[in-house]
Amino acid sequence: MESIAKFMLFYLKQVPDELIKRIENQTPDPCPVCDKEIFSNNIPMSCTILICGHILHWDCLAICATANCPICDKVLEQNLFKQSESIRYFKKKKTLKKPKNITLIQELTTDAPNFKIMEEDKNDDTNSFFNLYCKITKAESQNKVSNQELIKCYFLFGKAISEKTRYYKKFYVEHIAQQKVNKELRQQFPDDISWDNLRKTKEKAGKIYKLFSQIGEEKITRVRSISAWDILKLNSNDIQDIIEEILIKDKDISQSSDVTVNSIHNLIT
Repeated sequence: MESIAKFMLFYLKQVPDELIKRIENQTPDPCPVCDKEIFSNNIPMSCTILICGHILHWDCLAICATANCPICDKVLEQNLFKQSESIRYFKKKKTLKKPKNITLIQELTTDAPNFKIMEEDKNDDTNSFFNLYCKITKAESQNKVSNQELIKCYFLFGKAISEKTRYYKKFYVEHIAQQKVNKELRQQFPDDISWDNLRKTKEKAGKIYKLFSQIGEEKITRVRSISAWDILKLNSNDIQDIIEEILIKDKDISQSSDVTVNSIHNLIT
């Protein structure tokens, strides 16, 4: 840490005084990939400066999984790209070992079973075992539907944000487009809703939208035992790793179905 501090101090001494005076009260620009604060508690390890001058989080660079700068497309140093890939590989292994992540992947790659809601026997005792069981199945069903509706609401909010961002990116660079979206978002809400709450909702919606926009919006109805809040607790790496795992499984299922169809076709002909 001391060597890093020495390096930063030495570099700071090379910056012209007039430039320091001009920017001394300004906060650093957010990460251009995730639009979050560039510095974490562990400043030296949280971000990197690319050869093109763009500064972004190590995690965001790893998620992009590209040999080019995700902002200007300039080719990165080969060792930097390998390092980001290495970080991503080890985080992915850790992600896919988490029990809830495993359950979520299983549910999203499996058709939802038919869930029969038992109707109470009106002629029976209200507190009979059968009627109590019926109340449980009904409550469970309502809870699942409510959970899926919450996920869908976050998805639609994230979709609207994404579409508006894509619109502004036709005319502005990434971080300006984000600022335009944030300004429009702020203008549509009353002052008693804080920007901090809006920002958090935007981030949550972004997670849900990123996941289901890539694996299929229809898969929301497959979520059964994992709550919307469990999904919202996932970090960017978790989301990306789950997406990749589901796409691989979907591809395997699709190829298996094609083989079955071809085999049946061959038998018929």
